[in-house]
Amino acid sequence: MFNKRLMWHLKTSNLLTKEQCGFCKNYSTIDALFTLLTDICNTKNQKQHIILISLDLEKAYDMVWRTRVLKLIQNSGINGKMFLFLQNFIKTRTIQVRAHAELLKIHQIENGLPQG
Repeated sequence: MFNKRLMWHLKTSNLLTKEQCGFCKNYSTIDALFTLLTDICNTKNQKQHIILISLDLEKAYDMVWRTRVLKLIQNSGINGKMFLFLQNFIKTRTIQVRAHAELLKIHQIENGLPQG
């Protein structure tokens, strides 16, 4: 239910580009690759040059600055209960390690976004 409301807000506020394929219903990696291939072919047919830079940032989600993400969410017009839900989901992260039969102290996670 939350995802539907969030996607509705993003679409009605024109915050998603037509090229957005990730996390969108009925779109996949194949669609993103098709768009890329189409752009490459069109550029080649027009006898122009094209430069493609692809980055794979190691541990990108683990290094995200959560305060900035929340500010961007707020600036996009998401507020009220929806913002509070996202804020709690993103910021309230802890870990606790069990070593043998003993539970160690709970630690607050300062950076990164939830995954999985």
